[in-house]
Amino acid sequence: MNVMNTTSSNNDYSQDKPLKKGKILQIERQALTYVIGYISKKVMPKIKDCDTCKSAIFATREEEDHEDNLYTRNKDYLLKGKRCLKYILKNLTELIADQN
Repeated sequence: MNVMNTTSSNNDYSQDKPLKKGKILQIERQALTYVIGYISKKVMPKIKDCDTCKSAIFATREEEDHEDNLYTRNKDYLLKGKRCLKYILKNLTELIADQN
């Protein structure tokens, strides 16, 4: 039986150089977008009748396909045929990320 050695020094992730985008790492932007989506989903009942508010926060199907929503897309699931997670506009993530 051929078993792969997973303890080699090739698996040292500390030497990986993550992509930078602005002031924070790309993975941090993805996590931030996920958290913004969670908070926005909780706010949704208060703004459900305001189309202007929703369009300023939530991405349409065409707008949601950007790298900041990658983590959200991977975590998404269906419930009664509907996607359960909220996708956030790239501009909103950039606005909040640049506040550092």
